[in-house]
Amino acid sequence: SKIRSVYWKVFLSLLDNDTSQWIQQLKQKRDEYDKLKDKYINDAMKEDDDANNLIMDNPLLSTQGGKWDNFYKDTELRDTVVLDIDRTYPEDEFFINKIVQNSLTDILFIYAKENEWISYKQGMNEIIATLFMVNTVQSTISPYVDDDSKIPMDEPSDNQKEEEPDDNDKDETNTNEENINNDDNNTEQE
Repeated sequence: SKIRSVYWKVFLSLLDNDTSQWIQQLKQKRDEYDKLKDKYINDAMKEDDDANNLIMDNPLLSTQGGKWDNFYKDTELRDTVVLDIDRTYPEDEFFINKIVQNSLTDILFIYAKENEWISYKQGMNEIIATLFMVNTVQSTISPYVDDDSKIPMDEPSDNQKEEEPDDNDKDETNTNEENINNDDNNTEQE
């Protein structure tokens, strides 16, 4: 159901019990995420005040704690996450979408950077994939929708409409089922 994503947001303490604050709380959480994404992904190699320190910022020395040392460690971490994300539910069309894979990679990478004592562990991709799908596919609170009543409820997708059998297919299916049942009855009588 479409309310499932709201339950998850409450269970994960993203939202509190005051429903009048939900839109504001989600906006605040998204802003926090954008700042973390800027910090760890978009601006990770941004020049800082110590840019002229060739001992700490020499890509050939990779001094521990230097910008290049962090860059190499981050690249290794991100490659590990990407490897697992590529293997996450490959049979599901939703998870092979590059936008979804990039989003999952960014989320796990930022989590690992914010929680270095945990970092990234194999299997986290399975957990975040489920939560991401529930909150993306079944979301009722969206920054792009002003009113939840504008969200289409339980309308079949184009793929579902194409898969619905017509009356001829139903008759053929019933005939096949009758033949199977008749074969079973004949086998029992012998």
